[in-house]
Amino acid sequence: MEHLDREMDLLNQQRIRVGPTTQEGQRLTQIKQSHLRKLQSCISELNTSGFNDWLLHQQPA
Repeated sequence: MEHLDREMDLLNQQRIRVGPTTQEGQRLTQIKQSHLRKLQSCISELNTSGFNDWLLHQQPA
């Protein structure tokens, strides 16, 4: 098992040096963009729901 871990680590290090394939890069970009849209949607929902205003007016415990 340790041998496999070491081999995977070496492969990952080589991959990092070379960089992801074009297809992997495109998929990573799609995932990052999807996550960014979800975060933006959550932030927008917090703003429009009034939660941020409510939170700003709360007294610390």
